Amino acid sequence: GAPNYILNKCSQILVDGPDGKPMLANADEALKKSVLDKVDELSKQALRVLAIAVRPTQDTSELPEDVEQKFTLLVKDLILVGLVASIDPERDGVKQAVEDARNAHVRTIMITGDYLLTAQAIAKNIAILPKDGSLDETGALDCNGLRPEGDYLPDEGIDALTGKVNVFARAKPEDKLEIVKSLQRQGLVCAMTGDGVNDAPALKKANIGIAVEGSTDAARAAADIVLTEPGLSVIIDAIITARCIFARVRNYVIYRIACTLQLVLFFFLACLIFRPRNYYCWHDRDGAKISGSVFSSCNYDLALDEDDGICHDYDESSCKYPYYYPSAEYSFSLPVLGIVIIAILNDGCMLTIARDHVIPAETPQQWDLNQLRIVACVLGAVPLFSSLLLLYLGLSSADGLYPWYAVLFGKKVPNDYQNDADDRYYLPYSELIMIMYLKISISDFLTLFAARTRGLFCSRRPSLPLFGAFLIATITATLIASLAYLPDKTYPMSPISSTACAFVWAYNFFFFLVQDSLKALLYKIFAARLNPDAGKPGVKSLDDTTVLTAAQKKARALIES
Repeated sequence: GAPNYILNKCSQILVDGPDGKPMLANADEALKKSVLDKVDELSKQALRVLAIAVRPTQDTSELPEDVEQKFTLLVKDLILVGLVASIDPERDGVKQAVEDARNAHVRTIMITGDYLLTAQAIAKNIAILPKDGSLDETGALDCNGLRPEGDYLPDEGIDALTGKVNVFARAKPEDKLEIVKSLQRQGLVCAMTGDGVNDAPALKKANIGIAVEGSTDAARAAADIVLTEPGLSVIIDAIITARCIFARVRNYVIYRIACTLQLVLFFFLACLIFRPRNYYCWHDRDGAKISGSVFSSCNYDLALDEDDGICHDYDESSCKYPYYYPSAEYSFSLPVLGIVIIAILNDGCMLTIARDHVIPAETPQQWDLNQLRIVACVLGAVPLFSSLLLLYLGLSSADGLYPWYAVLFGKKVPNDYQNDADDRYYLPYSELIMIMYLKISISDFLTLFAARTRGLFCSRRPSLPLFGAFLIATITATLIASLAYLPDKTYPMSPISSTACAFVWAYNFFFFLVQDSLKALLYKIFAARLNPDAGKPGVKSLDDTTVLTAAQKKARALIES
């Protein structure tokens, strides 16, 4: 048994006599101390030491039947005959797993039934304790320290110990349970590994119970996860993979909120703020007039002194400029078909987020909903503003208004209504609807690239499926805008010129850079609040993704493979 327990039961010790032959010597304090010193010497070499003791017996018939009483009598006046030292090597990959866990800011605690010095030596071999011995006094504890007088310390006392001790030696099954409960009281998420029946209570109590390969049925039944292969590195792989999944889910939520805000608020505010009838003529009744228009009235026959009956309907090919746009009577919107196309292409891009490249966070993650809301609102507010601005630019480029910027996306006015400078351009209302369709489509897709990183969008390349989906979606949207005519009784959409398509792309990309820069600035502000020393020489920022730990490099290799 354990040397310290066995030695206390011994009255004699087998030693080498003067002639080199074994002899019995009384187990005085000095001799016991020499034995314990030898035990310490072996234990410091990470060896497990057992004491072997015997007691000659002749007649056992007079011993009591009670097992405990019989045992008490039999272990009196034992003779210590020697020590047996053995080594139980640590599992393959344990040291690397501990180092990877430390890089992932996961604290590793060793709980063992071994002698304290043996536990310390093993902990140094697997990097739980530093080899220089600087934490030998405070980093390792005999579990008798949890129950110095037989009963466990108060919760506060145990919490103080578990908060700093990483190695617990000579632990009983109930000690493991108390340690797990203490860590949970401190608000920590606790995972426990084990393989024996005595580990089952702690495995059941832990937030995550992990039964290692070769565990007993009791340990497997109590655990949440059962490892089927030797080693603990799979646990680190699971942690890194979980953080990658968390990052993707977080990116998806931010993107989804930002896109929803952009779409819903855009159509709401567009209906609330703008009246297309204030910019476009939609009928020929007397008295209707567009403010700022070169035409004195929407009754073009009177305004242009034309003969009655000349057609000005835009949807009729035989009609002539200026035009009437019946759909301008209503509040601005996109046709249902346009919205459905946006949603379908959007969903195709969103599905690829599950395969996107992400860098797992260096620290354990949890939902910061306030931060998430702020980032999502900013990512949604920028394209919302740019959409409303472009809608105003398009509405104010109606027939007869001729602003200077209409040349960027409009059509040239017929010669009969052109000025001497030949710089009058206008935008038909059905083409404005198509421009807004293309603008909303592209800004939605670009928002995905802003939502997926904490730094600038170019700080991490996207996965091939995501980038491929983006290309397919944006090319499809651009081809629809430049080639398709989408008939609708209320909101018809007409194809726009290649110049208008290029302008919408450039306009979107400019505001995307603004959107991405504001997002990166927000994350720097958040990081500075969490880590005021970030940015100083020698201090790494919390959102630094340029330097990867060994575990992160391993995770990236796994993900990319």
